Amino acid sequence: GGLVLPWITIIFSMLGTLGMAGHLGIKINNMTAFLPSILIGIGIADSIHILVTYFRFRRAGYDSKKATYQAMMKDIKPTLLTSLSTAIGFLSLIWSPIIPTVNLGLLAGFGSILAWIITIGLLGPLLSLMPLKVAGSVKGTQTLKPSNWVYSYSGWLQSNRYVVIVFFSIAALMASYLAIQNEVNSDTLEYFTDDVPLKQANNAIEKYVGWVSPVDFVIDSGANEGIKDPEFLNRANQWQQWVNDRSYVSKSTSIMDILKATHRALHAGDQAYYTLADDRQMIAQELLLYTMSLPPSLDLNNQITLDNRLIRVTVNWTLRTDNDALNAIKEIESKGEELGLNVYASGKYILWKSLGGYIIPTFFRSIMGALILVSILMCIFLGSIRIGLLSLIPNLLPIVFGASLIYISGTYAD
Repeated sequence: GGLVLPWITIIFSMLGTLGMAGHLGIKINNMTAFLPSILIGIGIADSIHILVTYFRFRRAGYDSKKATYQAMMKDIKPTLLTSLSTAIGFLSLIWSPIIPTVNLGLLAGFGSILAWIITIGLLGPLLSLMPLKVAGSVKGTQTLKPSNWVYSYSGWLQSNRYVVIVFFSIAALMASYLAIQNEVNSDTLEYFTDDVPLKQANNAIEKYVGWVSPVDFVIDSGANEGIKDPEFLNRANQWQQWVNDRSYVSKSTSIMDILKATHRALHAGDQAYYTLADDRQMIAQELLLYTMSLPPSLDLNNQITLDNRLIRVTVNWTLRTDNDALNAIKEIESKGEELGLNVYASGKYILWKSLGGYIIPTFFRSIMGALILVSILMCIFLGSIRIGLLSLIPNLLPIVFGASLIYISGTYAD
């Protein structure tokens, strides 16, 4: 029974939460896939509170129904407070601009409350009906009293309270300093272990080819048919050559490469003519000639827009972390501006690498919102503003110490 009952809470709360996800049209993705693991932990925590107290009353000589009643009366308020504070923590994620994060927070918060309702409404009645055997018994209510080591530890804390306060204050200050030293960065490939085929393939490409990620840049000529302007193309070509000279760039490709190769082919393959034509009509004819040489199913729409205004330049580079990539993008865009070009990064790559800029501020807003709401909840339940505010310390310090351990371990806060 002690094994089966928690799983009843877990299964029903998981089914109810997934049912709510289906009702709301929330899909399973790489964020909401964490939901079952979260609900397992929450469901076990609620159930264990009730079961531990139940068995303590049984060992004290209470029958099953009376032990269940006493356990429910004793733990209904603490478990409700725990479930509400957990739900508040998850629901604070709804402020995120990232929809999968919002969905995870919404479902996990709902699941936290549902797990408590199932624990109180279903586990309690089942517990009173199940003929559970309890090994060992203690006379009277001795089993309900704290252990001797609890009294000893409490006495030691009372005698050394100032030393303990000073020690943890210093430790908290040091942890806070280390925590703010964290670099918020991410390397997507490091999410995977070395035996994952995706990571192995990317490592092989980096080793033998020299690049890992392609990023697309768009150059706006500013007018329809503007890419046929020799002056614009020369500035764009100068920009591309500057990009190719970057140590982290393996190769870049664009319509300029095609035009230069076509111009060379029209001059008997003489390498001296691997340049851009200096006449607008010649450039237009070379574009037409190259397009006509393509198979019927192919065209240049993946290189230029239909109105011949925008050029796509694909840059292959070895940069993997978010900060390195974003700094390089900023540098490349600035070089385009310096040459009088309107250059900007585009595509999924820049969206993916920019996610940290959205997630981290949301993370701090969520933490602050959750701490404020939990403190208000504690003040109400405990009936004391001072004790409620004091509860901020055990809620905040684990976050600070965890962040300091991330820095000490030398990993990125990704």
